[in-house]
Amino acid sequence: METAYRFLSNDRPIQVSRSAMVIERTHLAGDLAVEACDIVFPSERYELTYVIPVAPQPR
Repeated sequence: METAYRFLSNDRPIQVSRSAMVIERTHLAGDLAVEACDIVFPSERYELTYVIPVAPQPR
Protein backbone atom coordinates (compact mmCIF):
# COMPACT_ATOMS: atom_id res chain seq x y z
CA MET A 1 0.00 0.00 0.00
CA GLU A 2 1.30 3.45 -0.84
CA THR A 3 2.25 5.95 1.83
CA ALA A 4 -0.17 8.88 2.05
CA TYR A 5 1.84 12.08 1.70
CA ARG A 6 0.18 15.49 1.84
CA PHE A 7 1.30 19.03 2.64
CA LEU A 8 -0.46 21.31 5.11
CA SER A 9 -0.64 25.08 4.73
CA ASN A 10 2.52 25.43 6.85
CA ASP A 11 4.40 23.00 4.54
CA ARG A 12 4.84 20.22 7.11
CA PRO A 13 4.36 16.81 5.44
CA ILE A 14 2.07 14.16 6.89
CA GLN A 15 3.43 10.63 6.46
CA VAL A 16 1.30 7.57 7.16
CA SER A 17 3.03 4.17 7.11
CA ARG A 18 -0.24 2.18 7.06
CA SER A 19 -3.09 2.24 4.58
CA ALA A 20 -5.07 5.44 4.94
CA MET A 21 -8.13 7.10 3.44
CA VAL A 22 -7.47 10.67 2.28
CA ILE A 23 -10.36 13.03 1.58
CA GLU A 24 -9.69 16.43 0.02
CA ARG A 25 -12.60 18.88 0.33
CA THR A 26 -13.08 22.40 -1.00
CA HIS A 27 -16.24 24.45 -0.41
CA LEU A 28 -16.95 27.08 -3.04
CA ALA A 29 -19.00 30.28 -3.09
CA GLY A 30 -19.36 30.80 -6.81
CA ASP A 31 -15.82 30.58 -8.18
CA LEU A 32 -14.20 31.47 -4.83
CA ALA A 33 -12.83 28.74 -2.53
CA VAL A 34 -14.01 29.69 0.97
CA GLU A 35 -12.91 26.59 2.91
CA ALA A 36 -10.54 23.70 2.19
CA CYS A 37 -9.42 20.71 4.24
CA ASP A 38 -7.69 17.35 4.04
CA ILE A 39 -9.05 14.53 6.20
CA VAL A 40 -6.79 11.51 6.83
CA PHE A 41 -7.78 8.42 8.82
CA PRO A 42 -6.61 4.77 9.00
CA SER A 43 -8.66 2.71 6.53
CA GLU A 44 -8.31 -0.59 8.43
CA ARG A 45 -10.06 0.86 11.51
CA TYR A 46 -12.94 2.85 10.01
CA GLU A 47 -15.53 2.57 7.26
CA LEU A 48 -16.28 5.71 5.28
CA THR A 49 -19.91 6.75 4.84
CA TYR A 50 -20.45 9.93 2.89
CA VAL A 51 -23.88 11.38 2.07
CA ILE A 52 -24.33 14.07 -0.57
CA PRO A 53 -27.95 15.24 -0.86
CA VAL A 54 -29.12 15.74 -4.43
CA ALA A 55 -32.22 17.81 -5.10
CA PRO A 56 -34.64 16.43 -7.71
CA GLN A 57 -34.42 18.13 -11.09
CA PRO A 58 -37.45 20.27 -12.07
CA ARG A 59 -39.45 18.92 -14.99
